[in-house]
Amino acid sequence: MLLGSFRGLALLTPIAAALAQDNQHHRYEGLQVGLGEPGLTIHGIPFSTRAHWMRQANEALYHVARTPCPFEAFGTVIVNHTAGGLGDLVCIGANMRSSTGDPTMHGEIAAIRNCSAILTDPTGPYRLTAREALAAFSQLTLYTNAESCPMCASAIYWAGMREYVYGTGIEAMVRKGWGQVRMSSPEVLRQAFNVGGGPTRILGGVLANETDAYLLWQFDPDLVIPVIGLILSLLSQRHLSSPASGNTATTPASDNKLTSATMSSSIRRTAPLVFPAVGKHTATVFFAHGLGDSGAGWADAVQHWRRKRRLDEVKFVLPNAPVMPITLNNGFPMPAWFDIKSLAPSINSLQARALNEDVAGILESRAYFHSLIQDEISAGIPAHRIVLGGFSQGGASSILAGLTAPVQIGGVVALSSWLLLSQSFKEHVPEGDFNKATPVFMAHGDRDQMVRYDLAKASAEALKNMGYDVTLKTYPGMEHSACAEELDEVEAFLKERLPSQGQ
Repeated sequence: MLLGSFRGLALLTPIAAALAQDNQHHRYEGLQVGLGEPGLTIHGIPFSTRAHWMRQANEALYHVARTPCPFEAFGTVIVNHTAGGLGDLVCIGANMRSSTGDPTMHGEIAAIRNCSAILTDPTGPYRLTAREALAAFSQLTLYTNAESCPMCASAIYWAGMREYVYGTGIEAMVRKGWGQVRMSSPEVLRQAFNVGGGPTRILGGVLANETDAYLLWQFDPDLVIPVIGLILSLLSQRHLSSPASGNTATTPASDNKLTSATMSSSIRRTAPLVFPAVGKHTATVFFAHGLGDSGAGWADAVQHWRRKRRLDEVKFVLPNAPVMPITLNNGFPMPAWFDIKSLAPSINSLQARALNEDVAGILESRAYFHSLIQDEISAGIPAHRIVLGGFSQGGASSILAGLTAPVQIGGVVALSSWLLLSQSFKEHVPEGDFNKATPVFMAHGDRDQMVRYDLAKASAEALKNMGYDVTLKTYPGMEHSACAEELDEVEAFLKERLPSQGQ
Protein backbone atom coordinates (compact mmCIF):
# COMPACT_ATOMS: atom_id res chain seq x y z
CA MET A 1 0.00 0.00 0.00
CA LEU A 2 1.29 3.45 -0.85
CA LEU A 3 0.68 6.38 1.41
CA GLY A 4 1.37 9.60 -0.46
CA SER A 5 3.16 12.42 1.28
CA PHE A 6 3.29 16.09 0.45
CA ARG A 7 7.01 15.80 -0.19
CA GLY A 8 7.17 12.25 -1.48
CA LEU A 9 5.44 8.90 -1.73
CA ALA A 10 6.62 6.54 0.98
CA LEU A 11 6.07 2.79 0.86
CA LEU A 12 4.37 1.67 4.04
CA THR A 13 5.50 -1.69 5.34
CA PRO A 14 3.78 -3.63 8.12
CA ILE A 15 5.05 -3.03 11.63
CA ALA A 16 7.12 -5.92 12.89
CA ALA A 17 5.43 -8.20 15.39
CA ALA A 18 8.08 -7.40 17.97
CA LEU A 19 7.32 -3.69 17.72
CA ALA A 20 3.64 -4.39 18.09
CA GLN A 21 4.37 -5.93 21.47
CA ASP A 22 6.55 -3.01 22.58
CA ASN A 23 3.74 -1.09 24.24
CA GLN A 24 6.01 0.77 26.63
CA HIS A 25 5.84 4.21 28.14
CA HIS A 26 9.04 6.21 27.81
CA ARG A 27 9.49 9.59 29.44
CA TYR A 28 11.94 12.24 28.30
CA GLU A 29 10.93 14.94 30.73
CA GLY A 30 12.58 18.28 30.12
CA LEU A 31 14.80 17.23 27.23
CA GLN A 32 15.97 20.36 25.47
CA VAL A 33 18.97 19.27 23.48
CA GLY A 34 20.51 21.93 21.24
CA LEU A 35 19.06 21.72 17.76
CA GLY A 36 22.47 21.30 16.16
CA GLU A 37 23.76 18.61 18.51
CA PRO A 38 24.19 15.22 16.79
CA GLY A 39 23.75 11.79 18.22
CA LEU A 40 20.62 11.82 20.36
CA THR A 41 17.80 9.77 18.86
CA ILE A 42 14.53 8.48 20.29
CA HIS A 43 13.64 5.15 18.71
CA GLY A 44 15.64 5.89 15.59
CA ILE A 45 14.36 9.45 15.09
CA PRO A 46 16.64 12.40 16.00
CA PHE A 47 15.48 14.40 18.98
CA SER A 48 15.73 17.55 16.85
CA THR A 49 13.04 16.04 14.59
CA ARG A 50 10.85 15.15 17.58
CA ALA A 51 11.29 18.70 18.87
CA HIS A 52 10.33 20.19 15.52
CA TRP A 53 7.00 18.36 15.42
CA MET A 54 6.27 19.04 19.09
CA ARG A 55 6.69 22.74 18.37
CA GLN A 56 4.26 22.38 15.47
CA ALA A 57 1.77 20.80 17.87
CA ASN A 58 2.35 23.63 20.33
CA GLU A 59 1.42 26.14 17.61
CA ALA A 60 -1.48 24.17 16.13
CA LEU A 61 -4.21 26.35 17.63
CA TYR A 62 -2.65 29.37 15.99
CA HIS A 63 -2.54 27.67 12.59
CA VAL A 64 -6.16 26.44 12.85
CA ALA A 65 -7.87 29.34 14.58
CA ARG A 66 -5.49 32.18 13.68
CA THR A 67 -5.01 33.01 17.35
CA PRO A 68 -2.17 32.22 19.75
CA CYS A 69 -4.50 32.42 22.76
CA PRO A 70 -3.23 29.69 25.09
CA PHE A 71 -6.31 29.19 27.28
CA GLU A 72 -7.31 26.02 25.40
CA ALA A 73 -4.09 25.70 23.45
CA PHE A 74 -4.01 21.93 23.14
CA GLY A 75 -2.60 21.15 19.70
CA THR A 76 -1.82 18.03 17.70
CA VAL A 77 -0.04 17.07 14.49
CA ILE A 78 -0.03 13.69 12.78
CA VAL A 79 3.19 12.83 10.96
CA ASN A 80 4.33 10.14 8.53
CA HIS A 81 7.87 9.21 9.62
CA THR A 82 8.08 6.37 7.11
CA ALA A 83 8.74 9.02 4.44
CA GLY A 84 12.24 9.46 5.89
CA GLY A 85 14.10 12.64 6.74
CA LEU A 86 12.10 15.09 8.80
CA GLY A 87 8.89 13.21 8.01
CA ASP A 88 5.74 14.52 6.35
CA LEU A 89 2.87 16.39 7.93
CA VAL A 90 -0.44 14.63 7.26
CA CYS A 91 -2.73 16.96 9.23
CA ILE A 92 -3.10 19.15 12.29
CA GLY A 93 -5.81 19.58 14.90
CA ALA A 94 -6.46 21.86 17.85
CA ASN A 95 -8.89 22.14 20.75
CA MET A 96 -11.88 23.87 19.16
CA ARG A 97 -14.62 23.18 21.74
CA SER A 98 -15.44 26.84 22.27
CA SER A 99 -15.65 27.71 18.59
CA THR A 100 -17.50 24.57 17.41
CA GLY A 101 -19.78 23.84 20.36
CA ASP A 102 -18.60 20.23 20.20
CA PRO A 103 -17.41 19.17 23.68
CA THR A 104 -15.44 16.26 22.20
CA MET A 105 -13.44 18.48 19.83
CA HIS A 106 -10.12 18.10 21.61
CA GLY A 107 -6.94 18.51 19.58
CA GLU A 108 -6.29 14.79 19.23
CA ILE A 109 -9.88 14.01 18.21
CA ALA A 110 -9.83 16.84 15.66
CA ALA A 111 -6.54 15.62 14.19
CA ILE A 112 -7.72 12.00 13.91
CA ARG A 113 -10.94 13.10 12.19
CA ASN A 114 -8.98 15.34 9.82
CA CYS A 115 -6.55 12.51 9.11
CA SER A 116 -9.35 10.12 8.19
CA ALA A 117 -10.89 12.69 5.85
CA ILE A 118 -7.57 13.39 4.13
CA LEU A 119 -6.56 9.74 3.76
CA THR A 120 -9.90 8.75 2.19
CA ASP A 121 -10.49 11.85 0.04
CA PRO A 122 -11.01 10.41 -3.48
CA THR A 123 -9.49 13.54 -5.03
CA GLY A 124 -6.70 13.97 -2.47
CA PRO A 125 -3.08 12.85 -2.46
CA TYR A 126 -3.70 9.52 -0.67
CA ARG A 127 -7.05 8.21 -2.01
CA LEU A 128 -7.21 5.23 0.34
CA THR A 129 -10.23 3.08 0.92
CA ALA A 130 -11.72 3.10 4.41
CA ARG A 131 -10.05 -0.23 5.18
CA GLU A 132 -6.67 0.99 3.87
CA ALA A 133 -6.95 4.20 5.89
CA LEU A 134 -7.56 2.24 9.08
CA ALA A 135 -4.44 0.20 8.36
CA ALA A 136 -2.40 3.32 7.52
CA PHE A 137 -2.92 4.77 11.02
CA SER A 138 -0.62 2.04 12.32
CA GLN A 139 2.29 3.75 10.56
CA LEU A 140 1.64 7.32 11.69
CA THR A 141 2.87 9.24 14.73
CA LEU A 142 0.66 11.60 16.72
CA TYR A 143 2.35 14.53 18.51
CA THR A 144 0.36 16.52 21.08
CA ASN A 145 1.68 19.21 23.40
CA ALA A 146 -0.12 17.77 26.46
CA GLU A 147 -0.77 14.26 27.67
CA SER A 148 -4.14 13.12 26.35
CA CYS A 149 -7.21 12.90 28.53
CA PRO A 150 -8.73 9.41 28.80
CA MET A 151 -11.18 10.16 25.99
CA CYS A 152 -8.40 11.16 23.59
CA ALA A 153 -6.00 8.45 24.75
CA SER A 154 -8.73 5.91 24.01
CA ALA A 155 -9.27 7.43 20.56
CA ILE A 156 -5.53 7.18 19.87
CA TYR A 157 -5.62 3.55 20.94
CA TRP A 158 -8.64 2.79 18.76
CA ALA A 159 -6.87 4.49 15.83
CA GLY A 160 -3.89 2.19 16.35
CA MET A 161 -1.24 4.89 16.00
CA ARG A 162 2.33 3.70 15.66
CA GLU A 163 3.49 6.25 18.22
CA TYR A 164 1.89 8.76 20.54
CA VAL A 165 4.21 11.56 21.71
CA TYR A 166 3.26 14.22 24.25
CA GLY A 167 4.87 17.13 26.05
CA THR A 168 3.35 18.25 29.36
CA GLY A 169 2.00 15.44 31.57
CA ILE A 170 -1.48 15.28 33.11
CA GLU A 171 -0.14 15.47 36.66
CA ALA A 172 1.78 18.65 35.86
CA MET A 173 -1.44 20.22 34.57
CA VAL A 174 -3.39 19.07 37.61
CA ARG A 175 -0.76 20.54 39.94
CA LYS A 176 -1.20 23.89 38.21
CA GLY A 177 -5.00 23.86 38.32
CA TRP A 178 -6.15 22.48 34.96
CA GLY A 179 -9.31 20.45 35.19
CA GLN A 180 -8.41 16.90 34.16
CA VAL A 181 -9.55 13.31 34.53
CA ARG A 182 -6.59 11.99 36.49
CA MET A 183 -5.80 8.86 34.54
CA SER A 184 -2.49 8.62 32.70
CA SER A 185 -2.32 7.41 29.12
CA PRO A 186 -0.47 4.20 30.05
CA GLU A 187 -3.20 3.45 32.59
CA VAL A 188 -5.90 3.96 29.94
CA LEU A 189 -4.15 1.55 27.62
CA ARG A 190 -3.64 -0.99 30.37
CA GLN A 191 -7.41 -1.05 30.85
CA ALA A 192 -8.06 -1.72 27.16
CA PHE A 193 -9.45 -5.17 26.40
CA ASN A 194 -9.69 -6.73 22.98
CA VAL A 195 -9.93 -3.45 21.07
CA GLY A 196 -7.16 -3.83 18.52
CA GLY A 197 -3.60 -2.70 18.10
CA GLY A 198 -3.10 0.57 19.91
CA PRO A 199 0.11 2.58 19.78
CA THR A 200 3.39 0.68 19.83
CA ARG A 201 5.03 3.38 21.93
CA ILE A 202 4.08 6.28 24.18
CA LEU A 203 6.79 8.91 24.50
CA GLY A 204 6.09 11.40 27.30
CA GLY A 205 7.63 14.68 28.40
CA VAL A 206 9.22 15.48 25.01
CA LEU A 207 10.16 19.19 24.97
CA ALA A 208 8.11 19.66 28.16
CA ASN A 209 10.21 22.70 29.05
CA GLU A 210 8.53 24.50 26.15
CA THR A 211 5.06 22.96 26.28
CA ASP A 212 4.85 23.65 30.04
CA ALA A 213 5.43 27.35 29.42
CA TYR A 214 2.71 27.49 26.78
CA LEU A 215 0.09 25.51 28.70
CA LEU A 216 0.69 26.42 32.35
CA TRP A 217 1.57 30.12 32.32
CA GLN A 218 -1.79 31.37 33.60
CA PHE A 219 -1.28 29.42 36.83
CA ASP A 220 2.39 30.29 37.36
CA PRO A 221 3.68 33.90 37.34
CA ASP A 222 7.21 32.61 36.69
CA LEU A 223 6.07 31.37 33.29
CA VAL A 224 4.39 34.60 32.17
CA ILE A 225 7.49 36.07 30.51
CA PRO A 226 8.38 32.93 28.50
CA VAL A 227 4.88 32.49 27.11
CA ILE A 228 4.49 36.18 26.28
CA GLY A 229 7.60 35.78 24.17
CA LEU A 230 6.06 32.82 22.39
CA ILE A 231 2.78 34.65 21.78
CA LEU A 232 4.59 37.70 20.44
CA SER A 233 6.65 35.46 18.16
CA LEU A 234 3.44 33.98 16.73
CA LEU A 235 1.86 37.36 16.28
CA SER A 236 4.92 38.73 14.52
CA GLN A 237 5.29 35.52 12.46
CA ARG A 238 8.83 34.76 13.61
CA HIS A 239 9.95 31.22 12.88
CA LEU A 240 12.38 30.53 15.70
CA SER A 241 14.77 27.87 14.41
CA SER A 242 15.50 24.94 12.12
CA PRO A 243 15.10 21.39 13.38
CA ALA A 244 18.54 20.63 12.03
CA SER A 245 20.47 23.76 12.85
CA GLY A 246 21.00 26.28 15.57
CA ASN A 247 20.59 29.17 13.17
CA THR A 248 18.02 31.75 14.16
CA ALA A 249 15.53 32.80 11.53
CA THR A 250 15.43 36.51 11.03
CA THR A 251 13.44 38.78 8.77
CA PRO A 252 15.84 40.48 6.35
CA ALA A 253 15.95 44.22 6.86
CA SER A 254 14.61 45.98 3.77
CA ASP A 255 12.22 48.57 2.48
CA ASN A 256 10.05 45.86 0.82
CA LYS A 257 9.53 47.99 -2.25
CA LEU A 258 7.39 45.45 -4.08
CA THR A 259 5.53 44.15 -1.04
CA SER A 260 3.42 47.16 -0.16
CA ALA A 261 2.44 47.75 -3.75
CA THR A 262 1.50 44.26 -4.80
CA MET A 263 0.75 42.05 -1.80
CA SER A 264 -2.46 41.74 0.16
CA SER A 265 -2.11 42.75 3.79
CA SER A 266 -4.45 39.90 4.70
CA ILE A 267 -1.75 37.28 4.00
CA ARG A 268 0.05 36.32 7.21
CA ARG A 269 3.42 34.68 6.73
CA THR A 270 5.98 33.14 9.03
CA ALA A 271 9.33 34.79 8.41
CA PRO A 272 11.82 32.83 6.30
CA LEU A 273 14.38 30.58 7.93
CA VAL A 274 17.77 32.13 7.25
CA PHE A 275 21.17 30.43 7.12
CA PRO A 276 23.71 33.28 7.06
CA ALA A 277 26.75 33.08 4.83
CA VAL A 278 29.95 31.76 6.37
CA GLY A 279 32.15 34.83 6.21
CA LYS A 280 31.57 37.44 3.52
CA HIS A 281 28.03 37.41 2.11
CA THR A 282 28.16 37.78 -1.67
CA ALA A 283 25.18 35.74 -2.90
CA THR A 284 21.74 34.52 -1.82
CA VAL A 285 19.71 31.41 -2.62
CA PHE A 286 15.99 31.24 -1.92
CA PHE A 287 14.49 27.75 -1.78
CA ALA A 288 10.73 27.34 -1.32
CA HIS A 289 9.08 24.22 0.09
CA GLY A 290 6.10 22.30 -1.30
CA LEU A 291 2.49 21.87 -0.20
CA GLY A 292 2.04 21.17 3.52
CA ASP A 293 5.74 21.56 4.29
CA SER A 294 7.74 24.40 5.82
CA GLY A 295 11.08 26.07 5.24
CA ALA A 296 12.51 24.01 8.08
CA GLY A 297 11.72 20.88 6.09
CA TRP A 298 14.58 21.76 3.71
CA ALA A 299 17.18 22.62 6.33
CA ASP A 300 18.83 19.23 5.74
CA ALA A 301 19.20 20.07 2.04
CA VAL A 302 20.99 23.32 2.94
CA GLN A 303 23.38 21.35 5.12
CA HIS A 304 23.96 18.97 2.21
CA TRP A 305 24.78 21.84 -0.15
CA ARG A 306 27.16 23.40 2.37
CA ARG A 307 29.02 20.29 3.43
CA LYS A 308 31.92 20.76 0.97
CA ARG A 309 32.38 24.43 1.93
CA ARG A 310 32.06 25.50 -1.70
CA LEU A 311 29.12 27.83 -1.03
CA ASP A 312 30.38 29.62 2.08
CA GLU A 313 29.63 33.05 0.62
CA VAL A 314 25.98 32.15 0.02
CA LYS A 315 23.15 33.01 2.40
CA PHE A 316 20.37 30.44 2.16
CA VAL A 317 16.81 31.63 2.79
CA LEU A 318 13.96 29.11 3.23
CA PRO A 319 10.64 30.99 2.94
CA ASN A 320 7.47 29.76 4.62
CA ALA A 321 4.18 29.70 2.75
CA PRO A 322 1.06 31.08 4.41
CA VAL A 323 -1.51 28.66 5.79
CA MET A 324 -4.61 28.60 3.60
CA PRO A 325 -7.60 26.33 2.89
CA ILE A 326 -6.74 23.76 0.22
CA THR A 327 -9.55 22.58 -2.04
CA LEU A 328 -7.75 19.28 -2.66
CA ASN A 329 -8.04 18.52 1.07
CA ASN A 330 -11.70 19.51 1.50
CA GLY A 331 -10.75 23.02 2.55
CA PHE A 332 -8.45 21.89 5.35
CA PRO A 333 -5.86 24.65 5.91
CA MET A 334 -2.17 23.95 5.42
CA PRO A 335 0.96 25.82 4.26
CA ALA A 336 0.70 26.47 0.53
CA TRP A 337 1.88 28.98 -2.05
CA PHE A 338 -1.48 28.74 -3.81
CA ASP A 339 -4.58 26.57 -3.75
CA ILE A 340 -4.53 23.13 -5.37
CA LYS A 341 -7.88 21.94 -6.62
CA SER A 342 -7.01 18.48 -7.91
CA LEU A 343 -4.16 16.10 -8.69
CA ALA A 344 -6.26 13.87 -10.92
CA PRO A 345 -4.41 12.46 -13.96
CA SER A 346 -7.01 14.11 -16.19
CA ILE A 347 -5.52 17.53 -15.46
CA ASN A 348 -1.88 16.55 -15.93
CA SER A 349 -1.40 18.60 -19.08
CA LEU A 350 -0.43 22.25 -19.14
CA GLN A 351 -3.71 23.22 -20.78
CA ALA A 352 -5.83 21.32 -18.24
CA ARG A 353 -3.78 22.66 -15.34
CA ALA A 354 -4.30 26.21 -16.57
CA LEU A 355 -8.08 25.77 -16.30
CA ASN A 356 -7.79 24.74 -12.63
CA GLU A 357 -5.20 27.26 -11.42
CA ASP A 358 -5.57 29.59 -8.45
CA VAL A 359 -4.41 32.60 -10.46
CA ALA A 360 -4.82 35.10 -7.62
CA GLY A 361 -2.85 32.92 -5.19
CA ILE A 362 -0.13 32.26 -7.76
CA LEU A 363 0.33 35.96 -8.45
CA GLU A 364 0.28 36.71 -4.72
CA SER A 365 3.19 34.33 -4.20
CA ARG A 366 5.02 35.73 -7.23
CA ALA A 367 4.81 39.19 -5.72
CA TYR A 368 6.16 37.84 -2.42
CA PHE A 369 9.16 36.21 -4.13
CA HIS A 370 9.83 39.41 -6.05
CA SER A 371 9.83 41.29 -2.75
CA LEU A 372 12.39 38.85 -1.33
CA ILE A 373 14.63 39.45 -4.34
CA GLN A 374 14.22 43.20 -3.91
CA ASP A 375 15.17 42.90 -0.24
CA GLU A 376 18.50 41.31 -1.17
CA ILE A 377 19.20 43.90 -3.85
CA SER A 378 18.44 46.66 -1.34
CA ALA A 379 20.89 44.99 1.06
CA GLY A 380 23.66 45.18 -1.55
CA ILE A 381 23.53 41.75 -3.24
CA PRO A 382 23.66 42.04 -7.06
CA ALA A 383 20.65 40.51 -8.80
CA HIS A 384 22.86 38.17 -10.83
CA ARG A 385 24.11 36.70 -7.52
CA ILE A 386 20.60 35.63 -6.51
CA VAL A 387 19.12 32.21 -7.30
CA LEU A 388 15.46 31.35 -6.80
CA GLY A 389 14.42 27.73 -6.35
CA GLY A 390 12.03 25.30 -4.76
CA PHE A 391 10.33 21.92 -4.64
CA SER A 392 6.91 21.10 -6.13
CA GLN A 393 4.67 24.14 -5.50
CA GLY A 394 7.75 26.09 -4.42
CA GLY A 395 9.60 25.18 -7.59
CA ALA A 396 6.63 26.05 -9.79
CA SER A 397 6.38 29.43 -8.06
CA SER A 398 10.13 29.93 -8.52
CA ILE A 399 9.96 29.34 -12.28
CA LEU A 400 7.24 31.95 -12.63
CA ALA A 401 8.72 34.49 -10.22
CA GLY A 402 12.26 34.02 -11.47
CA LEU A 403 11.60 34.30 -15.19
CA THR A 404 9.19 37.24 -14.79
CA ALA A 405 11.37 39.18 -12.33
CA PRO A 406 12.02 42.83 -13.27
CA VAL A 407 15.78 42.20 -12.93
CA GLN A 408 18.08 39.48 -14.28
CA ILE A 409 18.78 36.96 -11.53
CA GLY A 410 21.47 34.29 -11.43
CA GLY A 411 19.36 31.19 -11.95
CA VAL A 412 16.25 29.15 -11.19
CA VAL A 413 16.05 25.69 -9.59
CA ALA A 414 12.79 23.71 -9.86
CA LEU A 415 12.58 20.21 -8.39
CA SER A 416 9.50 18.06 -9.10
CA SER A 417 7.75 21.14 -10.50
CA TRP A 418 5.85 22.45 -13.47
CA LEU A 419 5.07 25.65 -15.39
CA LEU A 420 2.36 27.87 -13.91
CA LEU A 421 0.11 30.14 -15.98
CA SER A 422 1.33 28.38 -19.12
CA GLN A 423 -1.44 29.80 -21.29
CA SER A 424 -0.84 33.40 -20.21
CA PHE A 425 2.85 33.26 -19.24
CA LYS A 426 4.00 35.89 -21.73
CA GLU A 427 1.50 38.37 -20.32
CA HIS A 428 3.41 38.35 -17.03
CA VAL A 429 6.88 38.84 -18.53
CA PRO A 430 8.07 42.44 -18.04
CA GLU A 431 9.15 44.55 -20.98
CA GLY A 432 12.74 43.67 -21.67
CA ASP A 433 12.34 39.99 -20.72
CA PHE A 434 15.35 40.27 -18.41
CA ASN A 435 15.65 36.54 -17.70
CA LYS A 436 15.53 35.17 -21.24
CA ALA A 437 19.09 33.85 -20.81
CA THR A 438 18.81 32.95 -17.10
CA PRO A 439 19.59 29.22 -16.68
CA VAL A 440 16.72 27.11 -15.34
CA PHE A 441 17.61 23.76 -13.76
CA MET A 442 14.63 21.43 -13.61
CA ALA A 443 14.81 17.94 -12.07
CA HIS A 444 12.11 15.28 -11.88
CA GLY A 445 11.55 11.63 -11.05
CA ASP A 446 9.99 9.59 -13.83
CA ARG A 447 7.71 7.79 -11.32
CA ASP A 448 6.26 10.95 -9.79
CA GLN A 449 2.53 10.34 -9.27
CA MET A 450 1.71 13.76 -7.83
CA VAL A 451 3.33 16.00 -10.44
CA ARG A 452 3.57 13.67 -13.42
CA TYR A 453 6.85 13.46 -15.29
CA ASP A 454 5.05 14.20 -18.57
CA LEU A 455 3.96 17.51 -17.08
CA ALA A 456 7.56 18.39 -16.26
CA LYS A 457 8.66 17.50 -19.81
CA ALA A 458 5.85 19.58 -21.30
CA SER A 459 6.80 22.48 -19.03
CA ALA A 460 10.45 22.36 -20.05
CA GLU A 461 9.49 22.14 -23.72
CA ALA A 462 7.10 25.08 -23.44
CA LEU A 463 9.79 27.22 -21.82
CA LYS A 464 12.32 26.26 -24.48
CA ASN A 465 9.82 27.14 -27.19
CA MET A 466 9.56 30.61 -25.63
CA GLY A 467 13.34 30.93 -25.85
CA TYR A 468 14.36 30.20 -22.25
CA ASP A 469 17.51 28.32 -21.24
CA VAL A 470 16.13 25.17 -19.58
CA THR A 471 17.77 21.90 -18.55
CA LEU A 472 15.58 19.00 -17.38
CA LYS A 473 17.31 16.20 -15.47
CA THR A 474 15.48 12.88 -15.12
CA TYR A 475 15.89 10.50 -12.18
CA PRO A 476 14.71 6.97 -13.03
CA GLY A 477 12.53 5.38 -10.37
CA MET A 478 12.23 8.51 -8.23
CA GLU A 479 8.77 9.50 -7.06
CA HIS A 480 7.64 12.89 -5.72
CA SER A 481 10.72 13.42 -3.60
CA ALA A 482 14.37 14.44 -3.71
CA CYS A 483 17.45 12.23 -3.75
CA ALA A 484 21.13 12.73 -2.91
CA GLU A 485 22.19 12.63 -6.57
CA GLU A 486 19.69 15.37 -7.37
CA LEU A 487 20.86 17.53 -4.46
CA ASP A 488 24.46 17.07 -5.64
CA GLU A 489 23.49 18.37 -9.08
CA VAL A 490 21.73 21.35 -7.51
CA GLU A 491 24.92 22.05 -5.56
CA ALA A 492 26.95 21.95 -8.77
CA PHE A 493 24.48 24.31 -10.45
CA LEU A 494 24.69 26.76 -7.54
CA LYS A 495 28.49 26.60 -7.55
CA GLU A 496 28.54 27.39 -11.27
CA ARG A 497 26.05 30.24 -11.01
CA LEU A 498 27.44 31.70 -7.77
CA PRO A 499 31.22 31.21 -7.90
CA SER A 500 33.28 32.34 -4.96
CA GLN A 501 34.53 35.88 -5.21
CA GLY A 502 37.51 34.99 -3.05
CA GLN A 503 36.59 37.24 -0.16
